[in-house]
Amino acid sequence: MHISSRLLRFHLFIPIFLLTLCFSQSVSCVQTEKETQFTEGISHLLHGNFKEKELATKQIAGSSDSRAKSILQALLKGKLYRIKKNDTLVYAEIKNSQAKISSALTGEQLGSVKKRKLKKVTINNTLRSSLKATLARIDLTSPDSTTRLQAVNKLSKNLTPQDTILLSELLQTETNDKVQKALATAIAITKLQSNDTKQRLSAISNLSGNLNPVVRNELITLLGKEPDDAVRTKAESALASIESSISFYGFIEKLFFGLSLGSVLVLAAIGLAITFGVIGVINMAHGELIMLGAYTTYVIQQLLP
Repeated sequence: MHISSRLLRFHLFIPIFLLTLCFSQSVSCVQTEKETQFTEGISHLLHGNFKEKELATKQIAGSSDSRAKSILQALLKGKLYRIKKNDTLVYAEIKNSQAKISSALTGEQLGSVKKRKLKKVTINNTLRSSLKATLARIDLTSPDSTTRLQAVNKLSKNLTPQDTILLSELLQTETNDKVQKALATAIAITKLQSNDTKQRLSAISNLSGNLNPVVRNELITLLGKEPDDAVRTKAESALASIESSISFYGFIEKLFFGLSLGSVLVLAAIGLAITFGVIGVINMAHGELIMLGAYTTYVIQQLLP
């Protein structure tokens, strides 16, 4: 009986051990793949052409490496260099002919070197635009809601249909109302590019009345290439709604500034009339003329566009 219980425990232990071993191996494999992805991305960034560099930035961002964001930010700011002698990737602060450098991979301070010993990792405008979107994707998972909101707004300017899945997943777990609204808007913008007419119509309905400048621009772009009459009609209606809202808020803005400036004129006129009347510079008739001038100015100000 004692031997049987030992055998039973042994048989139970074997599958648990094998399961643990398989799990640890799978985690190890994933980590190795991510490390390889990061290393390959760095290599292509150092030696590739602009197209290869664009792919490299996506590799680096997709590796989930803690160093990825800092490296990509430095690249965008023009502070990413490599040492010509050994291809070490560094951050550099250039001052005259000297450069204060630190390792981009380890953070180690490497002192100062001559600027000519460094080679800048260059980017073009296309890569710069892509890089901003890539950095925004990294910030989408930030613990700070303000950072997430800024990331969604930045990404909205450079969305692709592939972003729909990522944004939809984030929307399901998002708790901040402003970020939720921004994510919903971004998802609708991506669906404007869909081949499915129903999705485009649904997206337009969701975007109607939205005053985000990106939404207005995307609807105008859609109108320029949309073959479906129903979608065109819906887009025109949505644009009309947006333009109406813009005009209304524009009127409120002008009215507010007009009242503010007009009230200053009226107060100035009242003050001058009373002051000059008290000291005897003008009589009450002159004071009334000052008031009439102020009111006339205010009315004309309201009539002007």
